[in-house]
Amino acid sequence: MNALVQLQNAAKAIRIPLSDGITLSADHFPAKEGQPAPVVVMFTPYLKSNLSPEMLPVEALNKRGIDAVVVDIRGTGDSDGVFPGPLSPAEVSDGAEVVEWIAEQPWCTGRVGLGGGSYPGGIQFLIAARQPKGLRCIAPAVAPIDFFRDWTHRGGIPTHSNWGALTFLQTPQPERSVAAALTFYYGTAQGLHVDGPAFRERSPITYFDQIEVPILFIGGLYDYYSRGTLRGFDAARGPKRLVLGPWGHHYPEDPTEVVDWFRFWLLDEGADPAAEDNVVFWRIGADAWYRTTGRDIPASPTVLSAEGLTVPVRASDTGWPVDVTPSPVPVSMDTATASGTHLWGEDLVVPLGHVDGDVQGAPVLRVVLTAQGCDDADLNARLSVSHAGGEVEQLTEGRLRLSHRAIDPENCRTYADGSYESVQLTHVDPEPLPSEATEVLIEMLPTSVRLAEGSTFRLGLSARRLDGVSRDAALTIERLELLLPVLEEAEPHA
Repeated sequence: MNALVQLQNAAKAIRIPLSDGITLSADHFPAKEGQPAPVVVMFTPYLKSNLSPEMLPVEALNKRGIDAVVVDIRGTGDSDGVFPGPLSPAEVSDGAEVVEWIAEQPWCTGRVGLGGGSYPGGIQFLIAARQPKGLRCIAPAVAPIDFFRDWTHRGGIPTHSNWGALTFLQTPQPERSVAAALTFYYGTAQGLHVDGPAFRERSPITYFDQIEVPILFIGGLYDYYSRGTLRGFDAARGPKRLVLGPWGHHYPEDPTEVVDWFRFWLLDEGADPAAEDNVVFWRIGADAWYRTTGRDIPASPTVLSAEGLTVPVRASDTGWPVDVTPSPVPVSMDTATASGTHLWGEDLVVPLGHVDGDVQGAPVLRVVLTAQGCDDADLNARLSVSHAGGEVEQLTEGRLRLSHRAIDPENCRTYADGSYESVQLTHVDPEPLPSEATEVLIEMLPTSVRLAEGSTFRLGLSARRLDGVSRDAALTIERLELLLPVLEEAEPHA
């Protein structure tokens, strides 16, 4: 019997009443019959019947005496109501009511946590900001914190454009929700190309100052939401823990971090995971875990540079080279989400040299460029390692629609020397490129790597014009600087 069937057989179906008269469908996985237990709840729009151990480690939680409940979000699966688009205020209100309802059930000790990754991770922040009674902690994995910047328009470029169709046309959802879901997703989330109230009210980061419960941030070094993971940890005010490991857009296979988090906050068992060594990075190249108390940031970045480059601007992405550098993320994940790193090739490869020490954090790419033949383009950058034996290993990437280059200084972070450690763009007033040289900043997704002797960094660049005109254009790069957060080499932890 496979793990999915075992989970389904263990579930007890329940209906959860809401204040507006509808009910939500949920599956309850009790740790022990007839004994009250703390409960970890996951909210999903992807049908609770599809639950797998990779989404929530139910069996591991049950073995530790913790119940699990998986809930179909309003208007999805077997729940009543109409789905009003992702991360809506309605489903957040539902979530807060569900937490309080579960906390009051005789089979619950009154202690509730939230778990799950991706969408079920993002909704946790929003529910926690409502401060429902009984909620003790949350553990969002590979989750967005900014609906515009993480989910729908990374770098100002539309992303996850397939999400609405995959979730509501290729999945057996209630017919009453399909039109509303697609109308919001393609009319608003994908139809509007600047940030605004429709995005901000569905962005967890908007409400971070209202979250008081402890947060376990789990991210993947190859996950397209890792920007949100790192920024969320930096913004969180209360007890917190950060784990960035060698995986893509899914929960880690080893549930130890998740289970230990819930054991402490729901059962008063084990050491406080938010105290010492609460920042945990996997180091690519060293193949080991590294832990610090708080995030270790150097006083200034290590800068690798190049000058006098030209990137051709293609009329569309259909002619891009497909021999992209290897990545552990499945191609199917990138194409399904229209968000990953297999979607474009490299028209220009820039060797950048070797760096001693440990790179840990989000690189920033600073480019001074001039456009010929167009006044806007999507610029893509991929950072890889060229190994001494000739193999190339992809690390991270960044992207920018150049008309969205305006910086939001109040929401950027800097090193002690004033250089940008993280970059926030405004995305409110796109401006065509001028005829003169212009500086742009691209924040790449976080990475963690130690280069072996003889290995070097390389940067792959490509660009696409946006006006549909099929004539030659180019970006002339006067100077390019890669700002790397480099720490002294440290000893790994067990």
